[in-house]
Amino acid sequence: MNEIHDFVISIPPFDLITEEEFSSVINNTEIAYYPTHTKIKSNNLLLIIKGKIKSKDDIFTNEDIVFAKEIIENKDVEFEVIEECLCYEIKRDIFLEVLNKNDKFKSYFLQDIATKLQTLRKKSLENQFSSFLSARVKDLIIHKVTFVDSNTTIKSAVIKKESEKSSLIIVDNKGVVTDSNIRKVITDDISTNSEVKTIMTPNLITIDEDDFLFNALLTMTKHNIKRIVVTSDDKIKGSIEQIDLLSYFSNHSYLISVKIEKAKNINDLKEITNSFIDLINLLFNKGLKARYIAKIISELNRKVFSKVSEFVFDEEYFKNISLIVMGSEGREEQIIRTDQDNGAIINDSFNYDMKKFEEFSKSLEILGFPKCPGKVMVNNPFYSKHLKDFKKDIFNWIDTPTQENMMNLAILLDANVIWGEKKYLNELKNYLFEHISNNATLLSSFASFVNQFELPIGLLGLKEKVDMKKVRFIIVHGARAFALEHKIQKTSTIDRIKELNNIGIIDRQFATELIESFDIILTLTLKHKLNQINNNEKYSNIINIKNLTKIEQDMLKDSIKVINEFKKLINHHFHLGVF
Repeated sequence: MNEIHDFVISIPPFDLITEEEFSSVINNTEIAYYPTHTKIKSNNLLLIIKGKIKSKDDIFTNEDIVFAKEIIENKDVEFEVIEECLCYEIKRDIFLEVLNKNDKFKSYFLQDIATKLQTLRKKSLENQFSSFLSARVKDLIIHKVTFVDSNTTIKSAVIKKESEKSSLIIVDNKGVVTDSNIRKVITDDISTNSEVKTIMTPNLITIDEDDFLFNALLTMTKHNIKRIVVTSDDKIKGSIEQIDLLSYFSNHSYLISVKIEKAKNINDLKEITNSFIDLINLLFNKGLKARYIAKIISELNRKVFSKVSEFVFDEEYFKNISLIVMGSEGREEQIIRTDQDNGAIINDSFNYDMKKFEEFSKSLEILGFPKCPGKVMVNNPFYSKHLKDFKKDIFNWIDTPTQENMMNLAILLDANVIWGEKKYLNELKNYLFEHISNNATLLSSFASFVNQFELPIGLLGLKEKVDMKKVRFIIVHGARAFALEHKIQKTSTIDRIKELNNIGIIDRQFATELIESFDIILTLTLKHKLNQINNNEKYSNIINIKNLTKIEQDMLKDSIKVINEFKKLINHHFHLGVF
């Protein structure tokens, strides 16, 4: 009886039922054995101990629940045992009785895939610091602020601030005065009778009190600020401070950002970038979703790239180039550094020195960004040249849609500017979108890359070894193909999926399922990479599902189902039957 108890309670959602309900389940559970090729009817609920059962659309294996949906919907169906099966069999009436008593238990079986993935994720993180996932700005102490008019004198504004014991001064609801601004009065010899607007920082950076704390963290990191103004219903409520946020998260990403800004040379940066892996481990162990970790790390990487650019290039380069990152870095989806994917789009009239780009590549290599095996790097003249030459390339790629040319388009489509003028990349992407027009043949050729990899689903269910990079590629490139067709400027896969929902290509429910599935793939991949790094193992994209928990296997299995539906949609939409 203890064995049955320990097995059943380990399987979601049986951990949600009461002791009385659980006792009823255990007392009405028997062990059943079914040989291979046996046909089983949906008379009772099955919990598989060992073996495989096949339905019309799915494969059930160890620790899976079988016939729940059919019993709830009162359907008489018959599944086949495809590998001899040992299972616990719970009487139908008892299952329905518990189902009708316990709403949480019931909702687990009725929820859609996206909600199920969220539930499973929450369960998998319950031993971690999962409060990070739900923490919001209003969970912090919101400090009082002082409001003044722009024509108030500096002296009067500071006196009011001190009397109100506030953290900062808000000027006309459109500017802010911090302690740093006030110090300028002394350092710049400004009269205290001057209007306060003369020392304010314009353009308030705000965040809503119901927004997530990780967004506050991301904003602080991006703008190098110690305080953010908090709003509620578009009205200023107060501010939160960097020190409170860091105390809550204890991850120091803001401090890393400050250190990057203060770095004087490459060696200073090297010491900083070496600490990224500790930050990633900490964020992951706190239960933060992989896509949000990616955003934070991408912001820090961009600050590193920008700082290196300042070391290497002068002001003339800033005005005359778009220094870009591509691939997963361009999509803001690279968390663990793999290789360099960068280039430069250069003003046609600018006379540049290729040695500068070689120096930039060498600097990144010193900082732990390996060379790209495919040489997609700024020191390669193919990826660093004048705007007019890139336009010629695009024209040729579209005119001759070979595999290589389509991948060149894909690489460029993910590009984002990390330093310099954005206008050169913007002009190039507009040129690309204008020349694509409604070229159905080219779009089909471009989209067909989703079929170069098969999803890891065999006749007996999920395959033992899963190449996560190939699984991820299908959803990444599918979203990218739609982005090309509909001239979507956004580069991240999730932003592209959201835009596909906005323009009516997919509905909200499927978009939510795609986003959750993509995040599950990113999360499991990140966990796999961190384990390899922490154990000094050779890096591989292949995960053995035996090394995943049952919940992780379920999440992966459901995610692959969603990605498979997306793949079918891509094939249908772009008429890929001929490719």
